[in-house]
Amino acid sequence: TLAVPPNWRRNAIVVFSNGQEGEQGASVVVRRETLDPRITLQQYMDGLLVELARTLPDFALIDRRSRTLGGEPAVGFLYT
Repeated sequence: TLAVPPNWRRNAIVVFSNGQEGEQGASVVVRRETLDPRITLQQYMDGLLVELARTLPDFALIDRRSRTLGGEPAVGFLYT
């Protein structure tokens, strides 16, 4: 569970990391933004992949998996 502080503004991107490198490393990226309520999770994630490929020169998607977090639908990306 991540408690989102009430003072986080819209359109914030926050990254949490355990400080390790390689396979021992784990990080969570929290992105807060206002979305059109009609957008699906699939549409949002497709757009995010396009944005990552556009902004990160060496971005390479390794795997994409549907999953659940706290009973809610989610998607996990593995990338370099």
